[in-house]
Amino acid sequence: MAIDEKLDSNFIDFVKLAPRHNLKDFDATEINGSDPAGLQEFIQEEALTHQAENLGVTYLVTYKNTIVGFLTLAMGNIPARKIDLEEAKDKRTKRPYPALLLGRLAVHKPWRSKGIGTFMMDWVSGLARDLSRFIGCRYIYLHCAMDKTGYYERRGFMLCEEDEDRPPKWMYKKIV
Repeated sequence: MAIDEKLDSNFIDFVKLAPRHNLKDFDATEINGSDPAGLQEFIQEEALTHQAENLGVTYLVTYKNTIVGFLTLAMGNIPARKIDLEEAKDKRTKRPYPALLLGRLAVHKPWRSKGIGTFMMDWVSGLARDLSRFIGCRYIYLHCAMDKTGYYERRGFMLCEEDEDRPPKWMYKKIV
């Protein structure tokens, strides 16, 4: 398939990372080849160990059996002080809120700006909503570099006011 072709969501799949997957050609680096967030290093050297230690589960995103992205998920919580919502101002909410941590997300360089990231974010949101029916899960949250906040804001995430001047940035999205 030419990468310029319109994506057909029927051919996008999410599969749990396993040792059998060949990631030698996956490129999670920035356009200039740098890896400031460590995404390339993570997927090439750490993801399987991270998963074996139950620190997070990495899912590969495939399109017609080609690996086009990955994301890592874990359970976590977001402190009430981090969110600017009426419910967080209620005195009963000093405890943290249960949340799904989107720990890592990358799209293979040749596949960027093709809609893969949107499919990934929609999948994570759907998974979080599904989880919330079985376990406490009220938000999705992540940490990101300042230059990435616009991407997540366009997908409904809000920047934690407390972190405005400090990297990495905490961002969150309510799911219920």
